[in-house]
Amino acid sequence: MAEYLEAATEAARLAGTHQREQFGTLHGHEYKSPGDPVSAVDHESERLIIEHLTARFPGCAILSEERGGVGDGEERWIVDPLDGTSNYVRGHPAFSVSIALEIAGELRVGVVYVPMRDDLYAVSRDSEGFDDGPAIGVSETDRLDSALVAIPYSSSGTDRDDLWATHRTLGSAVEGLRSTGSGALDLAYLAAGITDAACGFGQSRWDRAAGLVLVEAAGGQVTDHEGRADHDGDFVASNGLLHGDVLDDIGPGPV
Repeated sequence: MAEYLEAATEAARLAGTHQREQFGTLHGHEYKSPGDPVSAVDHESERLIIEHLTARFPGCAILSEERGGVGDGEERWIVDPLDGTSNYVRGHPAFSVSIALEIAGELRVGVVYVPMRDDLYAVSRDSEGFDDGPAIGVSETDRLDSALVAIPYSSSGTDRDDLWATHRTLGSAVEGLRSTGSGALDLAYLAAGITDAACGFGQSRWDRAAGLVLVEAAGGQVTDHEGRADHDGDFVASNGLLHGDVLDDIGPGPV
């Protein structure tokens, strides 16, 4: 996996450097749907990533937020070129680049790069650890009332209803709720032990893939809202110690 991890890291840094250089210079953006903006920097970042990855591994398929799916090989890159566009276009520094590699349906590589902090969270199934960033490892928090819980934001109106309900149910039980505006960044912070759990609702594959690799490699736990190992866009990720408490608090399925 080393060569895949290296390529993903290089691609993330290429895109992140472009984002950092263009930060604060944008004049206007479009909306793919209400609450879901896209900018020229998204498209250029995606181009840089895809060109780099396909040059290194021309046989790999790609699933990317702006271009969709290309190719059908067993090896597939999953890319969110700029996770947190709403923040980016407003001059808010919380955004990230997210790249994962899936082989035969299993996530094997996860890279989340934070351009404005130059933090790189990168791991593969075969080599636990971060490159150029904080040491990997989930927190040891074992009480819900001492926990910081992230709730990744969704651009879907229906999913927002679930988010607000979770804010109400968890808000009185935990030390604090957090949302950076970048789902990949929320999961990277969980993997680094900065937060203790994350509740995702309707998160797209590219929003969560790399971050979930990081969480599992860091010793965390990921399930659906009912505690099952198979999960899709609705998930609970945690340090493991708090997992049952978070599941009990939010209840099964949409809350």
